[in-house]
Amino acid sequence: MVGGKTLTIFNSVRQFPLFFNSPYENSLKVSGGGQPRFLVSAPKAGIVNTFMRYWCASQYVESHVLSPISSRFTDRRHRSKLLAGLSVAALAIIALLAYLIWSGYRERIRSAETTTRNYAAIIEARLNATLRRTDAELRDLARTIPVTALSKDVVSRYAHELEADLDARVFNFPELAGMRIADASGEVIYTSASTNNPRVQLANRDYFRLLRDNPQADLVFSEVIISIADNRQRVIAARALRDAQGAFRGVVFAALELDYFQKLFQSLDIGAAGIIAIYRSDDFKRVVRWPVGDDKINAQLGLDSLTRKALAPGIDKATVEITSAADGMVRIYSYDVLEPYPFFVSVGVARKDVLAEWKTRSLAIGLSGLLLVGLLAGLVYRLLRTEDSLNATEERMRSTFEQAAVGIAHISADTFHIIVANKTFYQLLGYTPAELVGTDSRALTPADELSERTAERAQVLAGELQTSSCERRLIKKGGSLLWVYRSLSLVRDSGGQPWYFISVIKDISDRKEAEEKLAQLNSELEMRVANRTTELEVANRELSSFSYSVAHDLRAPLRAMNGFSAIVLQDNEGKLDKTSVGHLQRIHAGSVRMGVLIDDLLRLTRLSRQDIRRHDINLSALATRVATSLTKAHPERDLTVTIQPDMNINGDTGLMQVVVENLIGNAWKFTAKATAARIDVGYEQHDGQTAYFVRDNGAGFDMAYAHKLFAAFQRLHHVAEFEGTGIGLATVKSVIQRHGGKIWIEGAVNLGATVFFTVGKQA
Repeated sequence: MVGGKTLTIFNSVRQFPLFFNSPYENSLKVSGGGQPRFLVSAPKAGIVNTFMRYWCASQYVESHVLSPISSRFTDRRHRSKLLAGLSVAALAIIALLAYLIWSGYRERIRSAETTTRNYAAIIEARLNATLRRTDAELRDLARTIPVTALSKDVVSRYAHELEADLDARVFNFPELAGMRIADASGEVIYTSASTNNPRVQLANRDYFRLLRDNPQADLVFSEVIISIADNRQRVIAARALRDAQGAFRGVVFAALELDYFQKLFQSLDIGAAGIIAIYRSDDFKRVVRWPVGDDKINAQLGLDSLTRKALAPGIDKATVEITSAADGMVRIYSYDVLEPYPFFVSVGVARKDVLAEWKTRSLAIGLSGLLLVGLLAGLVYRLLRTEDSLNATEERMRSTFEQAAVGIAHISADTFHIIVANKTFYQLLGYTPAELVGTDSRALTPADELSERTAERAQVLAGELQTSSCERRLIKKGGSLLWVYRSLSLVRDSGGQPWYFISVIKDISDRKEAEEKLAQLNSELEMRVANRTTELEVANRELSSFSYSVAHDLRAPLRAMNGFSAIVLQDNEGKLDKTSVGHLQRIHAGSVRMGVLIDDLLRLTRLSRQDIRRHDINLSALATRVATSLTKAHPERDLTVTIQPDMNINGDTGLMQVVVENLIGNAWKFTAKATAARIDVGYEQHDGQTAYFVRDNGAGFDMAYAHKLFAAFQRLHHVAEFEGTGIGLATVKSVIQRHGGKIWIEGAVNLGATVFFTVGKQA
């Protein structure tokens, strides 16, 4: 405490080189006469070195800089010049602050304009993508709906298939609340989520009448409507259904969920008074707004609206500053018009929100400027008090040096003798000041480190290192060794010549002991891991041997069952009744199936251990060979196989042959009962990766059981319906995983299945 006030000494003294090397944090109180005199808070132990540098350098500053200035200041002539110089400096500072405040204002406005433009672009891109996807779904649906299904008399016949298709299209499309199909009378006959969506009459809806009466109408959007089912606001996107002669047969439409865009708006930071909205660009009616603010559905902008003026014909982007007539708030708006859809996005941020931080910063800059001018004015007084201040600083540095929680020593730069050390340094090494002062510091270094320390001091003396820090050992009194973290720096005199070293040490004996224990534990752990690895390898070899033994031992009784059942049938032909013959045939078929299962299991085991030799493989050629082989083996099949050309992957040729044979073989098998059977082999992008696929339009499966298909012996169809052992997909999964890839399957009952897989990059 100095004069009743706490003095904190910071590490921001810039007049002299700083020395921050030690990673340890310390704080201490320096006392005098039994009372605390001041508090030193040091973020690093090296701050003590800074104090010592300042203490020594202050002697030079006092004699060569401050004393001449102080003496000149007492002269009236020099005082006038100094005051004039301070006035000019003050004016320059004021001008600079004014420029900073003005440039900060312009920067905030430009930043707000950029932010609104970026937000408008983000929302426009999201809305455009939603509308394009909706348009694509409606086009595809209009193209694929059978005209015969648009009659009320056949709704029950087509309802399951069409409503399942509608549900599939809405699935993973959160912007849509649902999709429906209406007949020519305007009655909804098919709907997604049919148990929840009411079937309403659309004949009186504007968009329905427009599509019915105007054969040229394309994609049509409704005004904002409120759903009678859940009271939520939506916009309808609709397309007409026409037969081959162009006659109107109905409407297919989707409900755009406006709450989705409300949530998107909420995720954007537009300040407390910002506004985000979507409007129609054909009649300037509001579609959705955040914050909601009012319940004006389909509110239309007035003819004198500045927004209308900003979006004159031919302008698709604009940024303007508008004062709201509703709340008088000045906002910066950016507009982005969608093409080719009749909407535009409006994003506005309040000017007061934009400039709030600028006002605070400007106030701080202004106050700082005034403070700086005040400091310039007070410089004269400080110059007069410099001598007293330096004396006080010298006393503080001396007290800090003595009371520091780390050991500090000054060592001669030419003789390496210890000049002075603090109490902590003596205590760590067990010496008294009389025993240590004047001693060659090299006597404290173990012999095996002496050459390394000599080279280290030479680098510091040569200026190659400003500071040298390391963990090292010191010889304590009595000959024992002490582990310390040591920082060494060099103080030079006013002529730049080496003066003395500052050595700062921190006891790290406890940490080194903990490191030794940890190293021992790591060594033991590595030994245990090696032992466990050996045990696992032995177990794997035993398991492999067991698998082969079991498989081969099972073949003998299977051969006996197969052979004897055949002999009984042959020797007793015509003598046995149908029931007995059927039993023997089932025994024969079961033994054959068991043999196939054993072969598949052995194959799966062999593939899981086979070494992978990766090469560049033409997957298209591989798939073509497999498909050609199947076609020759089954010429009676009417099936179309399409294979994308130039598909190349990096993998094991034999293992990838197994993958392609199993996947195309499965597709071939499960399309056996399909009309116009088709198999497609190709690739597409999934999450930034190339995913290869084999797709068929065969029996398909229920996705609720998709997770079972890649497990051994898991089948979703009876063996009497489709032959197989249930090992194929498990084998494929094993191969793909060994290649660092992923495999998954998608499908629906009677709509076919698609198997996707990726192949990881070669390590």
